[in-house]
Amino acid sequence: MNEDRPDLSNRERLRKEVEELSDEQVAEVLEYLSIMKTMREQEEDPVRFKDEIMMLLNEQPQENMPAGPQRQPGNTPHQPSPKKPS
Repeated sequence: MNEDRPDLSNRERLRKEVEELSDEQVAEVLEYLSIMKTMREQEEDPVRFKDEIMMLLNEQPQENMPAGPQRQPGNTPHQPSPKKPS
């Protein structure tokens, strides 16, 4: 890195660093920036972000949704087990 050049601004340092990256590395940096932007937007407006996620989840076809836990007859989470006589 250009730490020996304190006269360079952060943008100038970044520009020089990016020039030395491969196309694959540039794609990774862009993905990272996209993630950071999304996280910042989520912090600024969490309700909108939650609404967007719910909308996306509701748009998925039902056949692609994962199946719930398999239940055996008489073994539901809301019914207590029958008590054994004492």
